[in-house]
Amino acid sequence: MKNLFAVLLGVSILVITACSHKSTIKDVDPSRKFLLENKFNDGDVKKASREFVDKVVRKMGEIKTDKKPVVLFDKIDNKTDEHISGELDMIADRILMDLLDTGEFLIVDKRARDSISDELKHQRDSGAYLDETMIKDKAATAANYSLRGQIITSTQESKELHVKYYQLRLNLENMQSRLTVVQNISEIKRVEEK
Repeated sequence: MKNLFAVLLGVSILVITACSHKSTIKDVDPSRKFLLENKFNDGDVKKASREFVDKVVRKMGEIKTDKKPVVLFDKIDNKTDEHISGELDMIADRILMDLLDTGEFLIVDKRARDSISDELKHQRDSGAYLDETMIKDKAATAANYSLRGQIITSTQESKELHVKYYQLRLNLENMQSRLTVVQNISEIKRVEEK
C-alpha cells in the first residue's frame, strides 16, 4: 500500500511539474516575420500591400489629373479553402493605410461608407436631431477608382513536402471607363518539410 501511495505521489508530482511550465510573453518588432504555420500571415500582407501601392503610385503618376484620385475600396474575395476573413481585413486596412500615407489619394472604404449611410438615414428619419447639426445629403465626394481583389491558393503534397501557393490579385479600375488601370499579383509559396 505504501508503494502504491509513493508511486501515485511521484506520478502526481511529475504531472504537476510537467503542466506547470510558464510561458514568457514579450513585445517584439512588428516588422519581424514569424512562420509558425504554413498559412498567409501579416508579413505577406505587408509585402503584398507594398508591391501594389508602389505600382499604383507609379502608374497614377503617368495619368495626368488635376485632383487627387478618389479610390473606393470594394472588397477582396476569399477563393481559398481557408477561413481568412481576419486576414482579408488586414490586407484591406494595410493597403488603404499605405495608399493614404502616400498623400496622393483619397479613400472611400465601402465598409465604412455603408455604416455612415445607415447613420445618416437614422439622423434624417428619427426626428431627434437639430436640422443645423445634421449632415447634408449629396455632400459626399464620389470615387473615380475602385479597388478590388481576390486571394486564391493551391496545394501540392508528397510524403516529404507540403507546398502551399498563395496568389493575391489586386485591381484598380477606372469607374468611368470601367478599364483596369493597375493590376498586381503578389505570390507567396510556402514549403513545409514533413
